[in-house]
Amino acid sequence: MWDIAARWWGNVSETERIELDVVALSEDKKHLLVGECKWTEKENSEMLMKQLVEKASKLPFAQNKEIIPVLFLKHPPLDNGKENILLPEAVAQLNCRL
Repeated sequence: MWDIAARWWGNVSETERIELDVVALSEDKKHLLVGECKWTEKENSEMLMKQLVEKASKLPFAQNKEIIPVLFLKHPPLDNGKENILLPEAVAQLNCRL
């Protein structure tokens, strides 16, 4: 289970600023879900996932947490990636608590 997700942006160094579309901490505080949302076609999921993991590793609050990267895509990716990729129909089926 996850706490409420939100967008996050901030400085991770004096010269670098990061923006993430989705960030949520697990209720047990051991896992950090980070997500990127793309509403365009022809995305390269392998490249996006690599960029997302790199960004997440720099977060000051990610220390000692397992990072769970997720891509939220409108269309299936070009490279047929399937791991940790959610399309709109999958998001609609998630069991969310309010």
